[in-house]
Amino acid sequence: VAMRSFQWITVLCGLQVAVASAALPATERSAAPVPIAEAKLLAADAEPHEPIRLRGTVTWCWEPLSSRPRPHFIIDDGTAGIWVNGTAAQYRGLWAGPEFAAVSVGDLVEVSGLVIRGGYDANLLPTAVTVISSGPLPPAPPVVVDDFFRGRWQGRRGTAVGIVQDGRLRGDQKWLLSLELAGRRFLAEVPIAILGAEIDHLIDAEVRLSGVVMSTFNTRGQFIRPRVLVSVATEFAVEQAAPADPFTARRIDLADLDHHGPQPASGHRLCTVGTVTSARPGGRLTVQQGLVGVRVQAREPVDVRPGDRIEIAGFIDRSRDFAQLTGAMIRTIGREPAPAAVDVTPQELTATIVRAVRSGQMAEPTDYDGCLVRFSGTISDIQRSATGTTLTLVASGSSLFVQVDRRMATLPPTIEVGARLAATGILEVNLAAPFDRMAGPEERPYAEPIQQLSLLPRSLADLTVLEPAPWWNARRLAVAAGSLALFLIAAVGWAAALRRQVAVQAARVAGEIRRRHDAEIEFQASLRERNRLAANLHDTLLQTLGGAGFQLDTCRRAVARNNLADTSAHLDIARRMLRHAAGELRSSVWALRTMPQAGRSFPESVATIVEQLAVGQAADLWLSVTGATFDPPDFIAGNLLLVAQEAIRNALHHGQATTVAVDVRFSTPPSRIELAVRDDGRGFDPGTVAGPSQGHFGIQGMHERLTSLGGSLTIDSQPGHGTRVQASVEIGALTDDDAEP
Repeated sequence: VAMRSFQWITVLCGLQVAVASAALPATERSAAPVPIAEAKLLAADAEPHEPIRLRGTVTWCWEPLSSRPRPHFIIDDGTAGIWVNGTAAQYRGLWAGPEFAAVSVGDLVEVSGLVIRGGYDANLLPTAVTVISSGPLPPAPPVVVDDFFRGRWQGRRGTAVGIVQDGRLRGDQKWLLSLELAGRRFLAEVPIAILGAEIDHLIDAEVRLSGVVMSTFNTRGQFIRPRVLVSVATEFAVEQAAPADPFTARRIDLADLDHHGPQPASGHRLCTVGTVTSARPGGRLTVQQGLVGVRVQAREPVDVRPGDRIEIAGFIDRSRDFAQLTGAMIRTIGREPAPAAVDVTPQELTATIVRAVRSGQMAEPTDYDGCLVRFSGTISDIQRSATGTTLTLVASGSSLFVQVDRRMATLPPTIEVGARLAATGILEVNLAAPFDRMAGPEERPYAEPIQQLSLLPRSLADLTVLEPAPWWNARRLAVAAGSLALFLIAAVGWAAALRRQVAVQAARVAGEIRRRHDAEIEFQASLRERNRLAANLHDTLLQTLGGAGFQLDTCRRAVARNNLADTSAHLDIARRMLRHAAGELRSSVWALRTMPQAGRSFPESVATIVEQLAVGQAADLWLSVTGATFDPPDFIAGNLLLVAQEAIRNALHHGQATTVAVDVRFSTPPSRIELAVRDDGRGFDPGTVAGPSQGHFGIQGMHERLTSLGGSLTIDSQPGHGTRVQASVEIGALTDDDAEP
């Protein structure tokens, strides 16, 4: 746990440095060392601070594990202690120096760096470390128990006295001891150089140890338990040696485990006797005496089996709802018939515990936790997981969970939902919540104190099928109903698909008929327009050109007679007739290429187009007109109207816009019209838009119209950000006489 805590500290510090390192200045400011207690207050702020200098005595440093050094150490200046996290500093490029090989416990050092929040308490990420001198460690006063077990002694040196209950070797450098003080557990890290390679002689000994108090915490920065980091051999002492024989510990009856009495539990080993009812791998046992069952965790694997009478010397563990024994030494003292399983129902269990809660007495005859019991019921559910299989047995409306370990053989096929099963095993009672026995019955909120009942069978022999599951059970009914439902869904889907196919074919035929009808109408309209245009040209342009030719022939005959005086009048007439013909031809062509205003002003014509295109559209179309309005020449107005129409149609049909805004701006002088169409559609990349070679002429047509008017057209668009089309024409840059048809 302690090693994982260091790893989490490093990870969390690294994440914070990712933000804080950006604030480091190029050079550190020169200032007097800051008291550590004051520096740790900076870690509460969210904003990173400039590097500061701290001075203190090294009270602990991480000894290298194998060949990989850990640049961590703790300094204390009398006001507080702080952890110097060199790993996070190196990882983020704040520190590029050596691995603190010269730093050792007792050194007076000066450290420059950045103070951050850390995983539980403030950390200092070093940028420079200087060893000033070496001296004694700060004093280590006795810890205040309440502050010690609440994490308030963090980073300070202190002295604690506890009873060693367990220990394991971390790597090849340190021992991690588990101790008890005032009924609560804490951890201690002690170098192997101080304790040696074996610590069996320390189990159950009362020891005094001094060092830096740190905290074990979770990934949310929440305190779990304290731990003391011992660095100096003189700061570990045995106050009371452990008994040479662990079985000489105070003896109690199994039923009196952790009871109140004139001689309450002290944290030392207790000795008791019981009969084994279950033995699992890893030294996990359950023992029973009468109707009292207790779980036991042996210190090392033992060879026992159900029915063995054993003597247990172990420590009380209060981590569950019911006290158990841990770190136990086991020896077999005899053998007797294994306790018989007690037939019990969940209703009886619940009634027994509720009665005990309401009366403020112990459960009579027992609460059955840890006892060997038998339960019969119907299997209502089977859940399989990586750890095993869970069977839910139900009888008379109450349920119990049978936890079948994955190491057992595969369940037989007769154990299925609907079968009646008799299950034997060790009962595990999980209480819903703590309850207050001092409160009156009407004040106790927990009428049902049991959260869950679980049964742990010892082998598959503990599971007996009383009645096989009926053939027509709920699962098979569900399968049949599901199959029928799938068939109905498939039938409905097939009918819907057939209906859609018929609709598609009908729409295709209707579309083809409509296209042919439209083509016929368009052909007839084109034919009528061609006839009208031919008649118009014959009646106007042809007659005018014929008159101009007659005048030119007259001039030619006059020149032939050398009568130049008569040519001037005829040439003037021919010139006027040709200008008139050009105007008529231009009007005819512009009538084909531009949109007529039909006696309306230019803003009114734009409004008409907007209104027509808005019909049947879900999008909102807006028109705004600014400036002093004036009417441009028809050929300019007509082309601008066509540009507006094309841009709006593109926004609605290609851009799929929900809002289209048309802005018309008049400005003088010079007389200028700016037309902008903006939409919030899906936009496009103007550099990749399809052109005439792909059969798309809209954008090129708009460019050609504005070019012929001497104006400009800009298109701004980006995928996902809408489109803006802006046309600008300066009146006077092009007149009717100069326009190209």
